Amino acid sequence: DIMYKLAKGESIEHGYIGISMTSLTPDFVRQNNARVEGEGVERSVVGIMPEVHGAIITKVMPNTPAANGGLRKFDIVIEIGGKRVRNAAEAQAVVDASKVGVNLSMKIIRTTGGNGGPGASNSNLQQRTVTVKPGDWNDRLREEEGFRQIEQKRLIDQQRKLIKEMEKQFGGGGDGDDGGGDGNDGGDNGRVYVFPYRPN
Repeated sequence: DIMYKLAKGESIEHGYIGISMTSLTPDFVRQNNARVEGEGVERSVVGIMPEVHGAIITKVMPNTPAANGGLRKFDIVIEIGGKRVRNAAEAQAVVDASKVGVNLSMKIIRTTGGNGGPGASNSNLQQRTVTVKPGDWNDRLREEEGFRQIEQKRLIDQQRKLIKEMEKQFGGGGDGDDGGGDGNDGGDNGRVYVFPYRPN
């Protein structure tokens, strides 16, 4: 289906919701919980996590489908669109394949009543379902490219302003001729050349 669309010159949509995740396994959780309890690490910072397979959200980007849908940092994703997910890669694959603009259900385990991560000492864990509406990753890339172009233009404008100020300070520029001086020595007297910085 993807090859057929590419052959027709159609763009391929990639769903995105705007989160960063890392895999969660029972072994990893047991090691984390043992470290928290054994070393006395503050639970409100790390927390005792449930021993499940899934993906824990480490970051929710602002103004994204995830943020708009109510997902939070430390939510543990265990099911997306009715499909069980056992790690971050599986979760990402389901999101990538999701339809843009169509509601996507996500079953999560969330801390309630506390201030820290999953299983913080003053909190409870509850399963709940959150609904998000995936956006198009290509639109997100175009949006980010637009931001980069705006920032690049701002930097170039700053550099041009700086060059003009330095030319005034050191006697360059003037009447706009190609000498900048009296014309006897090629016109480099007092002129400072600043090469524009081009951000990556």
